[in-house]
Amino acid sequence: HRLADGTFSREVTGDWPGEHSSPNSSGSIVWADDQTMGTMLLARMAPLFQVREYAEEVTRQQRGFAKRLVDGSDGLSYHGYNEADGHVSCCKWGRGNGWGMLGHAEALASMAAWPEGYPDAAANAQVRSIFQRHAAAAKASQAGDGRWHQLLNDTSDASSLETSATAVLLSALV
Repeated sequence: HRLADGTFSREVTGDWPGEHSSPNSSGSIVWADDQTMGTMLLARMAPLFQVREYAEEVTRQQRGFAKRLVDGSDGLSYHGYNEADGHVSCCKWGRGNGWGMLGHAEALASMAAWPEGYPDAAANAQVRSIFQRHAAAAKASQAGDGRWHQLLNDTSDASSLETSATAVLLSALV
């Protein structure tokens, strides 16, 4: 499913568990995970076959996800966004932020792999800026021992340090 601007989403009916105040909500949900899982194949195929439409789709997705998921106050991404009412999830899930950053990294690697240079320098700059802001926000939420919490916006003992969030965030940064 896609939103009006083409951003990938998932249609939902029923309650958005633990995230929405009104029961039986409906709409299109943008999930942070899909920022990588929905674009990785296209990102890798674009330079390999030099298909500009694939590259444009990947950059469109990066911009669309960032527009809906990034919290301007701290730069971290919410786990989900409901297009029906503009509601974002409560949490800035560690792995969700990792998936988002990995999506940015895949898009940037795709652009760098074009044999004669990526055809849209402005899109490259936009995705690079999204990645840099997200990386800075992730760094600010990193625990003293180098790991990240399950919830990046809750660094208390209630949100455990998580190796999977740490692994995906580090994978995006390398």
